[in-house]
Amino acid sequence: NKANLGTVNMKNVAMKGKVVNVTRGKNIKNVAVGVGNRADLGTVNMKNVAMKGKVVNVTRGKNLKNVAVGVGNKASLGSVSME
Repeated sequence: NKANLGTVNMKNVAMKGKVVNVTRGKNIKNVAVGVGNRADLGTVNMKNVAMKGKVVNVTRGKNLKNVAVGVGNKASLGSVSME
């Protein structure tokens, strides 16, 4: 399972240009519970991406909570993940 909030997911893409992701707010909660889950809040995930350009990722706010509870879970907040 995936809990994505304010997240850009790219897979198997070739592109030129910009990826811009802006996440703002108050009292934002994003939760993934169980086994092998992922909770992404204000995140850019790129897998097998050939890119010429820029990635801009801005996450701002008050009381931001991103939680992954369980076994083998991942939580990312305001990050850029490239695989």
